[in-house]
Amino acid sequence: MKKIEILPENLEFSDFKRTNSEDNSLIKNLDIFKLNKNEIRYFTAITLPLILAACGGGGGGGAVSPTPSTTPPPADKAHSDITVSSSATSIDEGGSATYTVTAGTVGNIDTEVSWSIANGDSDFGSSSGTVTLKADQSSATFMVDATNDTDNEAEETFTITIGESTETLTINKSDYPASDVTVTSSATSVEEGGEVTYTLTAGAAGDIDTSYEWSITNGSSDFTVASGTVTIKAGETSATFTVTATDDSSYEAAESFTVTVGSLFTETLTIGLSDKLPNTTEANAGNLTATSGVDTYVYDVTFSSDGAVTEANDGNVVITGFDASSDSIVLRGGYGSSDSTTAYVTGGTTNVDKASTIDGDTVITLGSTNDKTYTITLKGVSDSSSVNVSSINQLADSGAPKIDLSSGAVTAAAAGEIFEYSVKFINGVPVATDGDVTLSGFDPNVDRLVIKSDSLPAGYGKSNLLNTAGVDVTTDTSGATRIDFGADSDGASGSIVFSDVSDADLSTIDLTFEVTAPTVVGTQVNIDSTAITATDDSETFVYDASWDGDEVVGSDGDVTISGFNLSSDKIVILTSGDVPSGYDRSQFEANSKGTQQIVVDAINNNTIIYFAPDAEGNSSTLTLEGVADESSSLNLVFGSSIGETVAASTDTSTDTSTDTSTDTSTDTSTDTSTDTSTDTSTSTSYTVVTLSASSDNTVTGTSAAEDFRFEVDSSGVSKGAGDVTVTIDNFDIANDKLTLVIVGGTENLTTSQFDELSGVEVTSDGLSGTQIFFAPNSDSKNDTLVLSNVEEAFDGTWTATTYTVEILADVNLTG
Repeated sequence: MKKIEILPENLEFSDFKRTNSEDNSLIKNLDIFKLNKNEIRYFTAITLPLILAACGGGGGGGAVSPTPSTTPPPADKAHSDITVSSSATSIDEGGSATYTVTAGTVGNIDTEVSWSIANGDSDFGSSSGTVTLKADQSSATFMVDATNDTDNEAEETFTITIGESTETLTINKSDYPASDVTVTSSATSVEEGGEVTYTLTAGAAGDIDTSYEWSITNGSSDFTVASGTVTIKAGETSATFTVTATDDSSYEAAESFTVTVGSLFTETLTIGLSDKLPNTTEANAGNLTATSGVDTYVYDVTFSSDGAVTEANDGNVVITGFDASSDSIVLRGGYGSSDSTTAYVTGGTTNVDKASTIDGDTVITLGSTNDKTYTITLKGVSDSSSVNVSSINQLADSGAPKIDLSSGAVTAAAAGEIFEYSVKFINGVPVATDGDVTLSGFDPNVDRLVIKSDSLPAGYGKSNLLNTAGVDVTTDTSGATRIDFGADSDGASGSIVFSDVSDADLSTIDLTFEVTAPTVVGTQVNIDSTAITATDDSETFVYDASWDGDEVVGSDGDVTISGFNLSSDKIVILTSGDVPSGYDRSQFEANSKGTQQIVVDAINNNTIIYFAPDAEGNSSTLTLEGVADESSSLNLVFGSSIGETVAASTDTSTDTSTDTSTDTSTDTSTDTSTDTSTDTSTSTSYTVVTLSASSDNTVTGTSAAEDFRFEVDSSGVSKGAGDVTVTIDNFDIANDKLTLVIVGGTENLTTSQFDELSGVEVTSDGLSGTQIFFAPNSDSKNDTLVLSNVEEAFDGTWTATTYTVEILADVNLTG
């Protein structure tokens, strides 16, 4: 029989076994046929049943099917070996990150994995949840969404825990403005109708719009728009705004404004002089002749807040040929109050008087202050009512020139000068502290003599001078007029000779007296102990006291000075509180309470000054030991501040010697120049005013002699905040001082040396005063110091010839 393979090779005998172990006829029959399992596979599908039947397994025998084996179901198994990956490690607000959870071993059941974001509640849409790995699936994903708000927030990193794994996710800086913003201007001055552009530049762009408010202080009437908002757009690094000066037809002086951009920027912007009057002539004291055309004469005055003229600043003026039908007088000056809107107008006002004289002239009298009242004389104009006088609100110029008469020969150089001569009053007699002076070219019509003293008997004037014993006014054979002042204790006296004026009764000479702050003669000695010995030939002893409104109360206690010289030494009683101007020895001794006295003890050779008792009844004394002032020649003055320093002697020669006197200033150089100026060395006692540059501010000077101090470093950089402007108003060039204090410095500087420092610039433009621009700091910001109305002419290098400036290392600072 041919074998045909019909069964698989792996057929086992066991496959033929019955479940009933007792019925194995199939196997037995196969065994009869001597067939093994390898041979069975070759039987045909036809013969195999026959064989099986023959073996009792087929046909009617009812063969039984084999029972299959049973495999138990697998056990439940979760996913394991889980790892996490993310689509991003940083996102923006509003962005999303996808996290994929992957199983190293796949389970046959669903497996949940919890996730959470630490401290993420306010920064994500959801900060916790679960992700499910489905049965038989190897991975699953979930997303986190960053909240998109409008808050300016820095970059922040969060920790995301996913099952046993952790991930970090950063939300980037959001809603941030432009940063490192600086501001520059296209100009710091502009004419009316002109524009200035301000540019804001950001070091880094923002992702939102960044806005700043800008404004011009007090600029609403001078600029078309004086405030607004400038915006740097998101993603951009610059923006600009422009200011336009209003172009009107009003005459206006140059005026400075402060432009501010948020806290970023502060700068001064000046609008120049505009709509200037045509064909104007500065009156400035003197003899003037009108032209055949239309003439406008500008005369400088000071207005009070109600528009009244308080001071005339240009001296006496005589105008010949004035045509009242076409010519005019314009009074120019600033108002006494910044909120004043009233000035002089045509028709007259207080302290402006027009009057016709018997000579057929018109005299316009200006001012109410005794030593600041002057006249404008219009020769040949008989009808005073026809004269047109008006005013403009513009800062006056420096006024009539002042000439110091210390000693020697002086010749008038220009018309309308003011000549100043100093005296001291002893027993009501003016005793010269200046020397012998011969004055040539004095014009009584327009020039003036001012006699200055730090004390003055009440009501004392020119008429009193003529009648004062010890004072002699004469005219010699040449026609010159001579004034000899009272003599001091040594019999010395100073004099003034007007070589071109014959006027024995001083009727034509414009002469007034002016009270000044107490001056220092020689070396200043501030009393700080109970016993002092005079050392120099000429000294001024300063005793501190207080003025209680009626009496002088001593503050320095009981003090004895030995070696005091009545002829050359001086005592200044410096009061806190405003002692009356001109308060002198006679008023001190005439006190109604009798508690203030000056007692001369001839027996013990002493002079004792008794001050009024204080609130506790204690009285102080100042004793001059070895000095009995029986002739009342003691040079004793009272005041609330120290004025200028004057020469100690009446030497009429030119001073070219080396200065070896005691000087509290730090200038140790040899002075070999010709000295004709007033000595304003640091022996003067000043009220110290410390200037703050933490923000823009204005300091107004008082009547006291003040030392305005501003701190800088040795390279000329201000110690202020940067981009700050400090302004000093009412700086008195005769009595005040500016001190630049070099913090941490070791050497002093001259003004020219300071001006030469890199980045330092000093200007005086004739309009805005003196402006000191300090060197830029590390942030490229520089502060500015402005001396309003302090003008000087210098070419390139700061010279400060008209006022006192010291630039001192702080170690050399005194007072």
